[in-house]
Amino acid sequence: MINKTKMIHVRIPTQLLNALDEFLRKSKTKETRSGFIIKSIEEQIKKEKFKWFINTYAGSLKEEEVPHWKDEESVDAWVSNIRKASEEVFKDKWNK
Repeated sequence: MINKTKMIHVRIPTQLLNALDEFLRKSKTKETRSGFIIKSIEEQIKKEKFKWFINTYAGSLKEEEVPHWKDEESVDAWVSNIRKASEEVFKDKWNK
């Protein structure tokens, strides 16, 4: 949570501000303008960081390094094996 705040001046198109106010009036969350805008900025920053990460690291693994991602059947088998191994560990630890 943000402890310290700073007031800034931001220009927002009137139509967008009216739409925001109407949305907030009709919503049952009792969200404030500031709260809504802060959450929106946080979400957008997360999305942009994720896009940067994907663009930076896409293609960093060679095909031979991840043969289990070759096709849908390979991925399904890989996930099933991981789940099976996890279930076996759980059973070994808790069913004694």
